[in-house]
Amino acid sequence: MFQHDFATFDAWHLKAEEDFTAASILTDHHGPAATICFLCQQTAEKYLKGYILLNQGTPRRIHHLDVLLEGCIVVAEQLVRRDVERIRHGFEGAPEYTCRLA
Repeated sequence: MFQHDFATFDAWHLKAEEDFTAASILTDHHGPAATICFLCQQTAEKYLKGYILLNQGTPRRIHHLDVLLEGCIVVAEQLVRRDVERIRHGFEGAPEYTCRLA
């Protein structure tokens, strides 16, 4: 069964936030556009790979955002199909839950 790698995701998420913060600071101070763009690309790459990591497993070792986004779309479609099947089958084997409105 697939195991979620939360530790790696957390590390990537933290680094993505650091890259975005650095890009924001450089933007506010009219820093070099090429560096700002690079940091933004790195931010997006880490978030896309993190999505794949949490929902499918180790992402490909590439830096192409378009390919990573396509991979995320495939993962999302698989998750939707899985959820639709669970709904169709009435969550067979799932515990019964009740909720009460206060």
